[in-house]
Amino acid sequence: MLDQIRKACNASGDPKEMDKVDLFRNRLDPAAQAEYDRQLEQLRNDPRIRITDPNGNPVDLATRELILRGMLAATFPDAQMLNNAIQTGCDSRYDPATGEMERVENGTFDIVYYPRDYAGKDKPYGVCYWDGRIGISEECLGASLLEGENGMLHEFSHALQVMSNSGQVAKDGAGYPEDFPFANEVNRAFMNDPELRQYLLDRFGKIHDNPERFTTLQTLFRTEPEKLKEICPELYDLMVRYTGFDPIAGRILPRGPERKPTEPPAAPAEPAAPTDKGGRSWWDRIISWVNPTD
Repeated sequence: MLDQIRKACNASGDPKEMDKVDLFRNRLDPAAQAEYDRQLEQLRNDPRIRITDPNGNPVDLATRELILRGMLAATFPDAQMLNNAIQTGCDSRYDPATGEMERVENGTFDIVYYPRDYAGKDKPYGVCYWDGRIGISEECLGASLLEGENGMLHEFSHALQVMSNSGQVAKDGAGYPEDFPFANEVNRAFMNDPELRQYLLDRFGKIHDNPERFTTLQTLFRTEPEKLKEICPELYDLMVRYTGFDPIAGRILPRGPERKPTEPPAAPAEPAAPTDKGGRSWWDRIISWVNPTD
């Protein structure tokens, strides 16, 4: 079914064909759905986003659409968070040889999509690098959609971990967005809640540690909200407060007191210039962002 819908999308040139497999969008109430569509249209026209195959060629419309929808699902309804994560990736490049984060002028947010028939040894299942760039395989997108998810939701949630509110390179830190106020509560639940730990074992085959806790929580909250609320209602309620979104009801809510609401920004005509130049030290120890099983 997925292949048929992708072919129909590419043949018609209409990205709305992908609504049929966008389970996240289809859960939303009419008002939230309209906001989702508005933000998605901005993403489609955002000149900062570059999605290519390993040879640098543009990908087909259906694939691009799936990737953009996964990015949006990871931040909805927070357009400011989405914008900042993209801009962080535009403004920085990580050099693994030196362990330094370098400033970039007029950069792009790069996503490399690896088709199923790509045989290169560098092919990841799904990976987010320290500067927010993402590599994702056709297998990751396809398998996750069959499970009601979108593999880009998980990988773009990693990009939120290196994002700052200003859209610049994030501060040295661990596996949560800079403004996330509930890290202690999430850590306690992942370490001590027996029902949650058992579900993680049943669902993923392992119990996630940093930096995978936030991305795992995002997956559960945004694609399995009823299950998350059933097994750990505290985490569900904290995420509703943090995101201003109730996925069970499909409704956008007033923002919690932990974060100030912001007006959704329009996509800029061109990438913003960085405010400074030169390298910047990153984490003292190397953390692998490759997650071959999620």
